[in-house]
Amino acid sequence: MKEITSVCNGIGGNVVVIGLGRSGLAAARLLKKKGARVKVSEVSQGNNEIGERAKLLLDEGIEVETGRHSLSLIDEASLVVVSPGVPQQAAPISHARRRGVPVISELELAACFCRAPLIAIGGTNGKSTTVTLLVEIFKRAGKPALIAGNIGYPLCDFVDELTPFDLVVVEVSSFQLETIKSFRPWIAILLNITPDHLDRYNNSFDNYTQAELELFRNQSADDYALLNDDDPLVRMAPTKARVIKFSQRNELSEGTFVKDGWVYSRFDGKEKAILSCDEIKLHGVHNRENVLAAVTAAIIYGVDSKDIGNVLRRFSGLEHRVEFVREVAGVRFINDSKGTNVGAVLKSLESISSPIILIAGGRGKGADFSCLTELAAAKVKVAILLGEATDVMEKALMEAVQVKRVDSLNEAVRLAHSLANEGDTVLLSPGCSSLDMFANFEERGEAFKKMVRDL
Repeated sequence: MKEITSVCNGIGGNVVVIGLGRSGLAAARLLKKKGARVKVSEVSQGNNEIGERAKLLLDEGIEVETGRHSLSLIDEASLVVVSPGVPQQAAPISHARRRGVPVISELELAACFCRAPLIAIGGTNGKSTTVTLLVEIFKRAGKPALIAGNIGYPLCDFVDELTPFDLVVVEVSSFQLETIKSFRPWIAILLNITPDHLDRYNNSFDNYTQAELELFRNQSADDYALLNDDDPLVRMAPTKARVIKFSQRNELSEGTFVKDGWVYSRFDGKEKAILSCDEIKLHGVHNRENVLAAVTAAIIYGVDSKDIGNVLRRFSGLEHRVEFVREVAGVRFINDSKGTNVGAVLKSLESISSPIILIAGGRGKGADFSCLTELAAAKVKVAILLGEATDVMEKALMEAVQVKRVDSLNEAVRLAHSLANEGDTVLLSPGCSSLDMFANFEERGEAFKKMVRDL
């Protein structure tokens, strides 16, 4: 345990990994490789994926328990590594804190051994798109980068193979940032902060905001903090790093901005016109901030503006994120299944100019849906609601738009099709998680697309 001892502040010995998702599996394997005595605890049981992972670890000599979290494991631990899906209030985490056992995330564990510079992208919405776009820009420029975090592979999967000459772009969530101690990105990008996961943060937007701001916690004056100047919370983020901003609304003395329909960059005294906004293939107001963030990071890394422009002219975005599915009799169907919070729904509504039939609902996360009212009144003809959050969403929207209730996504798609007129857009942007009806947002999005294609 010499390496963990020197890098992770003297922590060594018995290590317990809580949660056997992708990050838990990667963390357990890395710890085993580093000589730790590893035990993994997973509360679920009977899940095929979990069972397969447990068997893999058992075959590798790592002890695994499923179906419970035995607190006695914590009593013997010198370190606990928690998977992002496990809340801080969970019994084993609370028990560890009472006993003074340090608790860190898989991301923090990987940071202990990472020799490559990291570009970390955080915020409520747009992270996956920005990560993917930025890596595409680096690839075009002959500067290949690896993707890790919520998109791609857990950083623990390959951190031991990295050198100082590599570059990793990491998508980080507030869940991962809750338990960092030394994680320090060279470039940290915060896209936006809007209410999300409030059920995890005691229904406190302030608590959620503080978790997102942990992205900058360990940065120094040698690092960069890229901030969205159009977001009032983000632009005031406290950081010791060099601040570079990006904005759709304001011309900046330094940073990336839109002026007279063009994207410009000003950095280290040099101004560059990147391309006309009309040439950007990635549509939507929300995607414009993702583009500006990626451009800013690419310029800092020394990518030529021609390479940036070439990628922006062809990059069309990711699945399930304001994804065009099909046009039926003049009605466009858009899949935004990744829109799992109110902020994402607002951005999707803003990006569509035609009358909208909105399909929304699922499992709520403690959000206040009343902030949708004003924009929905202006843009939405009918809101079709389903899932566990139907009552709450109906109460928030019923004074602004006509509301219809359904029992399934298939019923919602067929009703939307019957109500839509030529020139309308049917938008699936749930504002909720999918877990009351689907395994994840991807499954929900794929189901929606199939239903639309079957019309």
